[in-house]
Amino acid sequence: MFSISATTGMILLMLITLSSSCPHCLRERAFMYCIHSIEKKTKHHYSLVFKCGSCEKLTIAEVEDLSKSGKKPGHRTGMCIIPDDEDYRLCSLYPKPAIISAPEHTPDTCARCFIEAKDNLSRQRYSTSVMLCRKVLDIATRHLVLNSNVSTDNLARRISLLKEQSMITPEMAEWAGIIRLDGNASAHSGEDFTEQESREIISFTETFLLYAFTLPGMVKQWHSE
Repeated sequence: MFSISATTGMILLMLITLSSSCPHCLRERAFMYCIHSIEKKTKHHYSLVFKCGSCEKLTIAEVEDLSKSGKKPGHRTGMCIIPDDEDYRLCSLYPKPAIISAPEHTPDTCARCFIEAKDNLSRQRYSTSVMLCRKVLDIATRHLVLNSNVSTDNLARRISLLKEQSMITPEMAEWAGIIRLDGNASAHSGEDFTEQESREIISFTETFLLYAFTLPGMVKQWHSE
């Protein structure tokens, strides 16, 4: 009776790849190859373990063998790309890719920029993330001055005037100052930022958005109900 050795089975498993962004390093079109398969109690269902060629972290894909052949994944030959292969149906992925969002009631243009900043942080593009946080702050403060007497293209002056008119608190002005200075350093001097520094700037930016838009939006929503 023909049998497949462990080495051959491992090679055949590696021909099974996952077409997906890595949920860990978020690399798009990452090369994720199968290193192990587990037959589940449910007939024709398998747990396939994939390894990312970039970050080397693992992702589990729960699949159903639609061919009903009974042939285990490590015993089939030929290339197999999940979820595009006609023999396998992708049921679920673990871990699931994180959904990045902005604080509620943040203006759309500002929210999109903040999401981009967080996305760059997750992809380890720390300086770009910090630079985008400054852009978020610029857009946010422009929204805040729409119905005020403040009119200036200078971000530092805008922050100062918003504080003077009590449209932002002294703490918000301080956070904004930190974001502005670090954003300038990233954009103009090419200064590199560490992951910890970038996370702190993201946190300052998110807190600013919460105080500037989320809390007032919640109060307005409560009054309208």
